[in-house]
Amino acid sequence: MPHILSTLDFTPRDKERILPWTTMVRKLYEQLARVLNGLVSFGNGITRDNIDGEWGAVADTGAADTDFTITHNMLRVPVGVILMTQTKAGVIYKGSVAWTKTTITLKCNVANDNILVFIV
Repeated sequence: MPHILSTLDFTPRDKERILPWTTMVRKLYEQLARVLNGLVSFGNGITRDNIDGEWGAVADTGAADTDFTITHNMLRVPVGVILMTQTKAGVIYKGSVAWTKTTITLKCNVANDNILVFIV
């Protein structure tokens, strides 16, 4: 029957082969932990940081329940928007025009809202 070691004792030759690999894995883990422990960010409301998406600001959404368009440079059709700020108690929802690789169309159920959205 084979003997199972109770410790991770390695011969000097094993250490030369294993230590560089474990050092690399440890460094990658530490870098990942730093990112996930506070460095994931939408950005500052004007420029994005490390989340895939773009900011869209609309100073005046116009009349209630009418389409308004936001231009973006994502080079793909967005999947949605996250409302970040607004000046009125309105609801932002998808407009009647299909979204494209360069524009999205939204509606707001109140007139003349000022909104900031993150397009994802």
